[in-house]
Amino acid sequence: TYHVDKRLYHWYKLPDWLIRLRLVLTCVVVAALVLTLFGANLRAPN
Repeated sequence: TYHVDKRLYHWYKLPDWLIRLRLVLTCVVVAALVLTLFGANLRAPN
């Protein structure tokens, strides 16, 4: 059962890492959009 557990461990660890990477990338994109909108609002002559 050791080989099966090791295989499952590696199989589950990769998606977890990819999900974490995707979460970080999503946060970066959202932060960039928010900063862009915030900068546009500051530059707007309101």
